[in-house]
Amino acid sequence: MMGHLVSGDIQEAKRTLQEIEQNCAYDNLNCVQALCHSSFNIDNILGFYGSHESIGYPIASKCEQLYPDDWTIRSRRLGCQVSLLQSQYFKDRISKDVLREKLLKLEEDLASMDFNGTESDEALEMVWGLLMTLKLNVASQDEILKMISDANTILGKYPHFCSVVATGIQAVNALYTNYLKDLVPHEEIERLYKYVEMNPDYD
Repeated sequence: MMGHLVSGDIQEAKRTLQEIEQNCAYDNLNCVQALCHSSFNIDNILGFYGSHESIGYPIASKCEQLYPDDWTIRSRRLGCQVSLLQSQYFKDRISKDVLREKLLKLEEDLASMDFNGTESDEALEMVWGLLMTLKLNVASQDEILKMISDANTILGKYPHFCSVVATGIQAVNALYTNYLKDLVPHEEIERLYKYVEMNPDYD
């Protein structure tokens, strides 16, 4: 499916996801988690193509109904919703106020989960970064400060979370560019760069 998405063959990617959905062993948690991951991938990439549809979200929601306590599945469903909001906002389909309102609801959902050193962290980290990066477009100064603080707290425990590193860097840049109207201090650059050095695969 990812090969079709990368090559731009959206219809074939959709068909492949439908096959995965039909053949999924729903009594196997690992299989359902993999289906949710594919659902998130297709919605995330569809957003980059400017699509206003959500193929993965209905599938991820169905999976969550089967496994409501699994944070990996729940995170992927949240990711599908954030990807759709991102596409709608940047294509002027929703206003800043609507985006804020919808993001706040998703944040409440996100806040009910936490990093716990298990395999669910990968999915949770990705959706945290995706949601907070989108929120930067409508965030107040206080909200950005909290985002930076939250990123620092997470990285203090999990310094290899690349999505959190990237979001923290963007939040600091947004704070100084949009509100403080100043250059990012050298000490802050050094502090952030140490996380980049810890993550050689960080792009």
